[in-house]
Amino acid sequence: MTTEAVEQVEHLDVPLDIIYPSKDNPRKTFDEKDQSELRESFKNVGQKEEIKLHKTDKGLEIVDGERRYKVATELDWKTIKAEVSGIDDFEAQNIRLIVLAMRKGVSDLEMETAVNSHYLDGRAKGIFVGDPRGGDKGFAEMHRQTGIAEMTINQYVSATQDRMLARKEIGDELTDRLSSRDFNAVRALKAGNEKLWVLLLKRRATREIKTQRELQEAVKTIKESPTDVAQAVAEGSLDTEYAKEIAKVDNPDERQKLVQSAIDIRKMQEEDEKRFKVQIQDMVEGDIDLTEDQREARLAALEHDQHTLRDLQKMYLDTKAVVRVEHILTVSTPEIMQECFKFVRKTLEIFESVASRAPQNDFKGDFLEVSYYEQ
Repeated sequence: MTTEAVEQVEHLDVPLDIIYPSKDNPRKTFDEKDQSELRESFKNVGQKEEIKLHKTDKGLEIVDGERRYKVATELDWKTIKAEVSGIDDFEAQNIRLIVLAMRKGVSDLEMETAVNSHYLDGRAKGIFVGDPRGGDKGFAEMHRQTGIAEMTINQYVSATQDRMLARKEIGDELTDRLSSRDFNAVRALKAGNEKLWVLLLKRRATREIKTQRELQEAVKTIKESPTDVAQAVAEGSLDTEYAKEIAKVDNPDERQKLVQSAIDIRKMQEEDEKRFKVQIQDMVEGDIDLTEDQREARLAALEHDQHTLRDLQKMYLDTKAVVRVEHILTVSTPEIMQECFKFVRKTLEIFESVASRAPQNDFKGDFLEVSYYEQ
């Protein structure tokens, strides 16, 4: 804030009818629970903190404190305590970003939009000017004025550019579910293979890819894998850990067979998941002779057995962990035990093929042990 602006600061009781919210406020939505709590506080304690205003041709625009202004209006207050200054629109937006970066309730998309807009405004006005030798593009000066880290500014500005392209590919609704961190995580794929970039963004937007860590691991695996493996990972039909093993196979035809086998296993797993949900319900509710305690015990046993099968599949598909036969022998339901053995038999061929190229993973002994117990 300039010296002149500091000298113009006044602390006043300002009539609400000459105050108006700023269209440049990054915060567009307000949590109703937070508003209700603030309303009760205003009723019981009164206003604790001044709002910040600055003078414009239209009246007094809110720099900070729109939530307090809204509550005061709802309570039919005539005036509100305010700090009034003579700063210009640009400095007012600097202050908004400083304040909102430290407050809860502001979404990542709202901050991204505001930071990018303010950055472009500062560039156009010749304020956020970078090193003439081709340095920081003005991020350092924006950091100095707003306190927002240069890396964060860069992330928001770059995400806005990526978001424009994503809207054309996957639509506004899915694009708006993505954070600036999501765009930052997949940016390395954009130049090399835009189709895979779009696939990952769509899966992240629908939350098929649940976490940032999963997203980053998928990007890393795609970058390090042959085209056929990378495509399967991007589509979500091949887990990243297993993809790393398949990618070691040099022969394209053999590698493609392994990819297809893994896809088949994944489909089987998804089908099993759906079928078991129905099966558990039918097995428990269909036996009218069971007491309530017996029904609950049987349901618990079935759920345990289902989780055992799911864990078995996950260990093989995700981590390649060696699964001891004791895992299967904890299953008490014959139908589900057979499903466990069926799954292991179906994965035998593909995992022996991988094991032959990755000697550190010794699967064969376990399969022999499983075959012995199954007999």
